[in-house]
Amino acid sequence: MAERLLVSSKTIKRIDASDLSKEGTQVAEDITLADKVFLANVGRLILSFSLGNYITQLDRSELDNYQVFGVSIDDAERIFEETSQQGFLHILTSVAETLTDLITCPHLLMSYEGNGAFLCITRDPNLPEWDRMEAGLQAKLDALNLLSDDLKQESISLSVGTPIAPNANRTQRVKKTFERALSRAEMRYASKCAAA
Repeated sequence: MAERLLVSSKTIKRIDASDLSKEGTQVAEDITLADKVFLANVGRLILSFSLGNYITQLDRSELDNYQVFGVSIDDAERIFEETSQQGFLHILTSVAETLTDLITCPHLLMSYEGNGAFLCITRDPNLPEWDRMEAGLQAKLDALNLLSDDLKQESISLSVGTPIAPNANRTQRVKKTFERALSRAEMRYASKCAAA
């Protein structure tokens, strides 16, 4: 376990989110779309393996009190290609901050999983319905006007997957829970594309 944590911590790139807003600041290292990035100084955002460790430690009798859901940036690949790395990291930071503004419960934790996708877990019984949550996130994000002139689309859109309870099997909990939550956000994006 310690060895896995050490390897995971070395593969996740750490970016200080407070530096992204400073003019003239350059991102120290190259990132790819698939990279798991830790945005330091963003509230409630933790390392991916820390979120996995947290979910693993949950007591089985309490699992029904928790909800895990994925939030993904629609067409993240194109946005990544059409903007600078610093611009993309700024978008990620804004999405994370928008999530914490909308979901104000003290139990929200989230991690950035790469490819424009965030995983979130909360034990808030008053979590908004996923479609209202998606609309609320979208409205807050639209108000920020994040896109530069380089991008050819009018706004950044998000897809929120329907929340699930963590998997009961402790040894498979992280893998299966993360996969299901992220795939639900992907399915939501696919359904929006099909409806368009």
